[in-house]
Parts: sequence; C-alpha cells; structure tokens
Amino acid sequence: MDMAEEDRETIVITRHGKPSAVMLAAEEWESMEATLHLLRSPRNAARLFEAMAQIERGEGVEMTIDELRRRVELDE
Repeated sequence: MDMAEEDRETIVITRHGKPSAVMLAAEEWESMEATLHLLRSPRNAARLFEAMAQIERGEGVEMTIDELRRRVELDE
C-alpha cells in the first residue's frame, strides 16, 4: 500500500497469473473519477480538448470566474 499511496504507483493484483484488480492511491482514484466525469459529455470533452490546444498554441484567454460562468451559461 505504501507504493500506491506514497509513490503513486498503480499496483496490478493478479489471480492465476492474470490481472484481476488494481490498487492505487485514493487521491489518484478521485482524480480519475473527476476526469471521467468531465469527459463523459462529448460536447464538454471537445471544449476541454480545444481549450488545451489553444493554451499550447499560446492562445489562452484569461478570465475571472464570473466571466467564465457567464460564458458557460450563454453557450448552453
């Protein structure tokens, strides 16, 4: 468990030589759940990937939380 928690290692548990379960740190699991939730909607996933691409191209737009909320409400 120390490897999973402290080193962020994913540990594969096998049964009869075949992968049966996975052990990972609770924080890693929570992060994965949050990511899966965000990507569940194809429309939201497309927005997130486009935003990441814009940032990589140096085209990111800075805005306040209130500005973001207004923008999201207008788009829906």
